Amino acid sequence: MTFRIFISSVQDEFAEERRRLKQWLTTDLFVSRFVESVFLFEDVPSRGKPPQEVFLDEVKTSDIYIGLIGSQYYGKASAKRGVSATEQEYDAAGMVDCERWVYLKAVDKRDAKAAAFVSRVNRDVTRTLFATFEDLKSAVYASFVAFLDRRELIKVGDFDKSVCRDMTSSDISDETVTWYLREMAYRKRKAALPITTTADELFTRLGLMKGDRYTWAAALCFSRNPQQWSYRTTLKCTWNEGVEFGRPFLAEGRGKYSVYSLNRLCTINAPYAPSSVKEAENSALAAKKRKNRAEDGRLNEVITGHGAANDGINEGLNDGISEGIKFDVFRLILEKPGCRVPFLTKALSVSRATVERAVAALIIIGKIEHRGSKKTGGYYVVSGKGSDKSSTFETST
Repeated sequence: MTFRIFISSVQDEFAEERRRLKQWLTTDLFVSRFVESVFLFEDVPSRGKPPQEVFLDEVKTSDIYIGLIGSQYYGKASAKRGVSATEQEYDAAGMVDCERWVYLKAVDKRDAKAAAFVSRVNRDVTRTLFATFEDLKSAVYASFVAFLDRRELIKVGDFDKSVCRDMTSSDISDETVTWYLREMAYRKRKAALPITTTADELFTRLGLMKGDRYTWAAALCFSRNPQQWSYRTTLKCTWNEGVEFGRPFLAEGRGKYSVYSLNRLCTINAPYAPSSVKEAENSALAAKKRKNRAEDGRLNEVITGHGAANDGINEGLNDGISEGIKFDVFRLILEKPGCRVPFLTKALSVSRATVERAVAALIIIGKIEHRGSKKTGGYYVVSGKGSDKSSTFETST
């Protein structure tokens, strides 16, 4: 969304400020994104209309009025009677839905009519004092940010609590809401919410609404595709020992999902997590010893086709592979059923041997299976199998 800006002042008194202000508004990397045009009367070509009609027509179609008031009420070329052009423009902006920003230049003395105009402005709007152009630019910038924030075009404050402007009820994943009510609210949290609870009722209960608008927290947790509003939004999923969040993670991965849609996918497909810290330490120590033996050539891992050929090293194969790689391989197979090792190798930018070990490990623990022939078949997720260990999520934008 962009806005039309009208700059109003005594032209000869503010000739430099007017020109520099227009240049800044149209070239600043941030502000210019929201500026459609900036009107200066001195830039208007010759027309067959009276000057008063020209500038009044222009201000009535503008979105933002910027008024500069100094020591003079009339310009040098004006008739110096009646209401000045600046005050007429100020009044015209007030008659339409036009935002009015007024800035007073710090001067030793204003003429009587300028002082009266300032007194009137003080009753209508909140004005700002400036001494130099840099002061003026900073004041206009502050007004712009506040204006954009009120219109929810930028986010100031907590991202999660701000409104996701374009999200509507049609963007909510009904499947995820139902899953949350059944799995999270009832089985885990014991909340007294019936399965017939609507999405808006649930979001209000969880504090994910701002009036009748959906917040970014609602979008990140329950929308079908939060990336449609913020393409940089990704989700990091980490598996932790017990219920405490902290490093080291047992496994981690990233994906472009909403929080609970990924949780819904991962709840039955989480990698194995040791039941105690001591068990985790023992497992890590055992894996390290097996790795050392393999490096010495005393342990040979043989992988043929789509499984591990030596049952005696299955445990070492499973523990010796990075859980992050296993998670990434599993995620890609979940997204692209029937994919093969060459695709996984290219997608993850790792060696073929690494992918083959991860695939073999996932087959061993019953997460995936190979279907079809060796030449044309591919890997698929085994539905309904996996651990019910808990997972922890982070969102980043």
